[in-house]
Amino acid sequence: MLEQLEEELEAVKKEKTPDINAFYEKISEFVKEIVKNQPNMANLRKYGFSFTNHFKKLLLHELKTPEILSDLSETLSAISIEIENNVQIISRHIAKIITHMPKVMTISNSTLVRRSFDEVISQNKKLEVTCLKSHPPDEGVILAEYLSQFEATVKIASDFEVGLFMDDINFVLIGADRILENEIINKSGTLPLCLTAQYFNVPVYLVSETAKVLFEQERAVK
Repeated sequence: MLEQLEEELEAVKKEKTPDINAFYEKISEFVKEIVKNQPNMANLRKYGFSFTNHFKKLLLHELKTPEILSDLSETLSAISIEIENNVQIISRHIAKIITHMPKVMTISNSTLVRRSFDEVISQNKKLEVTCLKSHPPDEGVILAEYLSQFEATVKIASDFEVGLFMDDINFVLIGADRILENEIINKSGTLPLCLTAQYFNVPVYLVSETAKVLFEQERAVK
């Protein structure tokens, strides 16, 4: 979403006489459409709407178009830096856990999960990952192929074979699309994965930004 917004900004900057109000409407509709298509991905809602709300405030201040576009570019850059800083901090914390418990099982291809593995690999620490296929669309296979490029032991297992591998796992690492009061929303295979881990007394760690906290009382689950 942020990359697309940046592309739209760069394109409008090249116009001789851009219509800033029309551009706001275009950006606003773009963000609304993304949120509509992914209603339970809390970080899209947070960052998307915070950007359009900031854009609206700039229009109210009656600034010149170049000033508005410059401010919007700085705002996007600040959001990207904030996200990257969060990812770095979180991945370092998870890497410390993996150092002591190197046998990990995960599902899908979560950015934060992948970056946590990257941090361990960069430290030349031992890493053994069992990736559930996460079918469809086999996101776990994508993660396994990525990790196989490095010095890591990687296994791929069917979502239905989780119990066959759990006894040799130190902990389960999952991401989330949204965190509610007493539950999370994530890939559908996450529920049987966590229940199986509970059965085998294997701890489950959720790696996420607080940007993904969106309570049910604030926004109904779709």
